[in-house]
Amino acid sequence: MIAAPAVAIACVAIVTLALGDVPPTTIATYLVGLAAFVLAPGIAVYRALATEPGSLLRQFAFGWATGEALLIATYLLAGALGLQGVVWVFPAAALLIALPRARRHPVVARGQTGPTAAQAWALAGIVSAFIVSAAAVRF
Repeated sequence: MIAAPAVAIACVAIVTLALGDVPPTTIATYLVGLAAFVLAPGIAVYRALATEPGSLLRQFAFGWATGEALLIATYLLAGALGLQGVVWVFPAAALLIALPRARRHPVVARGQTGPTAAQAWALAGIVSAFIVSAAAVRF
């Protein structure tokens, strides 16, 4: 099951934050914000712009990066115009604009395969080691 390594990474991140005395409400707030303001708009915009979105891992990775870039650009533009309150409508606006075009692609294109289970677990190990080492330096 390819989803298991992703769940393992999420668990490592949450446990690491909890061990660093981050309150559970703060962790939950961050995860909701990440999903609503970065992942959902980013994946939708990536799928709308990509000629072939590729595997789910590719969509997630490029969607996350796209979402971060869009959110930063939104903050900068809203701040420059003195309209910081507009940032709250960013996810809805991005989804309304991108979803009609994003839906024209299948979730995973034909012939696209994701990583093997061994590759997924290797990546999960690398990411988990990075999370723990970054926490050791910060906390």
